[in-house]
Amino acid sequence: MKFLAKNVRNRFGEIDLIFQDGHTVVFVEVRTRTRLDHGEPAETVAFVKQRKLSRAATAFLKSEKMLDRSARFDVVTIVWGNSGGEQELKHFINAFEMIE
Repeated sequence: MKFLAKNVRNRFGEIDLIFQDGHTVVFVEVRTRTRLDHGEPAETVAFVKQRKLSRAATAFLKSEKMLDRSARFDVVTIVWGNSGGEQELKHFINAFEMIE
């Protein structure tokens, strides 16, 4: 995978990380938590956030003249360990489909 950009902002929202995996552009949303009292970090990427990311990704693809590429949305979650514990990192590949 080749790194393309980070913290890309446009009028539709912000994309945390963007990579290229072969012919596929990978848009990555990163979510963190210090505790799981209110659920897993991946649960916060609900429909409204998915729609914002989809729109921001489409705008990015248009601006970079990459509309001929396929797109994928991954979610990376990090739960920071308490009291010096280890952090837990999860990578959800193709976590959701583009919403139009």
